[in-house]
Amino acid sequence: MFGGAAVTVAAVVTGVIVATGDDPEPAQDPLPADALITSAPSTSTDTSAPSESSPTSAPAESAQGDCSMPAGGQDSGENAIRAFEHRLYVERSGAAAFELISPAAPLFTSVANLDAGIAATPVGSTYCLDLDPVLPGLFTLTVSLVQPDGTPGPKYRTQRVTTSVVDGRHLIESITEVGE
Repeated sequence: MFGGAAVTVAAVVTGVIVATGDDPEPAQDPLPADALITSAPSTSTDTSAPSESSPTSAPAESAQGDCSMPAGGQDSGENAIRAFEHRLYVERSGAAAFELISPAAPLFTSVANLDAGIAATPVGSTYCLDLDPVLPGLFTLTVSLVQPDGTPGPKYRTQRVTTSVVDGRHLIESITEVGE
């Protein structure tokens, strides 16, 4: 799949609900934690100096988007996405994040895959979400990580997130890399 360290980095944000074929068996490498796609982080480099603030005091808004790490909810597609990211990075619970996956999502998704992605993310990492609505139930999302020591982590390619309403709850149905 990806080589060496790229697997670890890719495991953070690049795909748990994978729409890559009919094989229901999980891949050998740990699968990504907070996205439903298969892609590596972008190759763009950020040469800006690390922030003076600690990860727990990251500004709510930055060039990377919303860094407040809100708990989200299920009252809207945006809040379902926020809740999914929060459950992965803050709660560090694949089971809690899985509760936000639509039953219409590919069968490949599992709590074990989410937990594997969580394990690949250093404890204490924070994140920023650049989340924009495109149409009802369709959003673009870019996730930027901040390492526990405050240095910038990877910034992932923009993703297209589809949500759906099931029994009155907004759930994540799919995440694909923009351009696929």
